[in-house]
Amino acid sequence: MPQAPVDSGGQQQGNASDAVDLFKSLNCHRAFLDLPTFVENKETGCFAGELAQKLGDQPCNEANSSSASNPLQLDQYPEILSKCNIDINNTKDDVALPVCVPQLAPTKVFTNYTRTDYAQYINDSNFAEAGVGSKGDWMVVVLSTNTAQNVTVAGDFALANVLVTTKKGQFAAGSANSLVSKVGFGHCLMSFLLGMLAYGGVL
Repeated sequence: MPQAPVDSGGQQQGNASDAVDLFKSLNCHRAFLDLPTFVENKETGCFAGELAQKLGDQPCNEANSSSASNPLQLDQYPEILSKCNIDINNTKDDVALPVCVPQLAPTKVFTNYTRTDYAQYINDSNFAEAGVGSKGDWMVVVLSTNTAQNVTVAGDFALANVLVTTKKGQFAAGSANSLVSKVGFGHCLMSFLLGMLAYGGVL
């Protein structure tokens, strides 16, 4: 089975806040690049959560970092497609981007998506929707092209422990793009770090 970009080290159980904070930061990153921010999609969110659960018990040191430029295709996991009610015929352009980072260290997670080969997908305006899930040392981002009928609102998810909240976790495309463009990459990363620290009770 194809694996993901890695970093060596111990393990820590992933949680919904990790996914929420990454989703926010990826949207901040997109806004900085003057790209539309991601909206959340029920099916891709389900897929991201299920794939994270599948990968979550695998140690990072057993993963193969060579797959950084080879995202997973959703049709490699027909059982997850079925569970998430995704038609395999509608997944041609969808991609899953898993990364393994010890304790989901926020800086490394963020840069694995924005400073590696994965960035070509995160920065691709053809991808309008996203779902994020995490477990253990694994984070999974699933991207899909715009299929408006699948866009969902907050709270419409079964996998509450791994899915992000659209209304609270998404920047508005217009004013946010202008604001973030003035602050830049450093602000994106800082917002992600502050979110993680606040959740952990440091702040």
